[in-house]
Amino acid sequence: MNLSVIKNIYITNVLLYFSFFLYVTCFVLSNSELAYTYNLNYFFGWSLRLLFFLLVFCFCIICFEKKWSAKQYIICAFCAFCVAAVAFNIGIDLTLPIYFLLLVDAVHLDISHFLKYVIIIYGVLLLSVVLLSIFNIIPNTVSYGVDPFNPGQMIERHAFGFSQVNHLGSIVFVIYIAVVLVFKLRGNIFHFFFCLIVSFCLYFVVNTKTAAIMILGSFFIVKLVNTFHSKVFISLLASFPCILSFVLVYLYSSNLKIVGFFDELLSHRISLAYSILDNYGISLLGQYIPLVSTTEARRTGLTALVLDNAYMHLLLRYGVVLFVVFILFYSYFIYISFEEKGILSMLIVFLYCGITETWLIRIEIDFLLVLFIPILLSNKLNQNKMLNSSLHD
Repeated sequence: MNLSVIKNIYITNVLLYFSFFLYVTCFVLSNSELAYTYNLNYFFGWSLRLLFFLLVFCFCIICFEKKWSAKQYIICAFCAFCVAAVAFNIGIDLTLPIYFLLLVDAVHLDISHFLKYVIIIYGVLLLSVVLLSIFNIIPNTVSYGVDPFNPGQMIERHAFGFSQVNHLGSIVFVIYIAVVLVFKLRGNIFHFFFCLIVSFCLYFVVNTKTAAIMILGSFFIVKLVNTFHSKVFISLLASFPCILSFVLVYLYSSNLKIVGFFDELLSHRISLAYSILDNYGISLLGQYIPLVSTTEARRTGLTALVLDNAYMHLLLRYGVVLFVVFILFYSYFIYISFEEKGILSMLIVFLYCGITETWLIRIEIDFLLVLFIPILLSNKLNQNKMLNSSLHD
């Protein structure tokens, strides 16, 4: 490998790491009270502009990997800036382009280093927001939920500087996933107690049920994947949450007691998905749905309109085409990760998260999506080594 190639790999990795840091920072801060206390919309807007420019610039370097002069870097940067400027000025939704660029720009990413990087940046950002709340620089939002162990009683839910407890839960969940992969926790007794402690803290201190249940449930998914490691079983295990979501929404109008039970258990996510499906229908290429989060509704007085089921969200908001593309992409991701039991387990965990949250299709939470190309290239490299070894034998 010559020096120019090494230089390009270094530059693209630096750009990718900084871009991911910028995107995660915007995600965490936008879901904290900091964004509302100090009105950071201007900061978020320019950060996303910079982010898109860096990702396009990185993509250009990858597309033309060769020895570049300073003049060529400047020309490439100028072109990337023009693309970013035009995209923002015409007001398009850059979520999908950013996701795509994060995927393709990760071609030279080191998986182990990236996982450690995820723990550090999410850990630092989480700690920063919590400390700001503890020192009363930003408010600690307190809401109330039903105490499951004392029916009729209410329990306090502390967001510790975040606009909602589920935002705090999602960040803890991301750190948990990265920790499991870095330390290779495979369903042993240490893994179980680790899940139990984190889930206990989330449930009884913060009172965010989704993250607590999914962290505890992930232990059993890891055990199942490691115990029944066959392609048929993995296919059934991975397909179940998507099929269950559609079946429950489809049967909601039938007034079956079992569907009503699941709707109550999932905080009325099924009935909300059915209502949006009934009002907006399904489109081929997606459609505008004026979703309003519960936090936004509380602040603005608007009526909340949420679609938290990832499968229904993807189908109704982004259309049939993108839904099929994502399902095929994720299925192939599971296929190429079959021998990587840790990553395979966590990919399936995110599929089950899709029943109650949109985490599955949000790259700032399902950061495993960034690892698709590195894992694909790693598999091909291993196959080539095995082929060369067999030819020599």
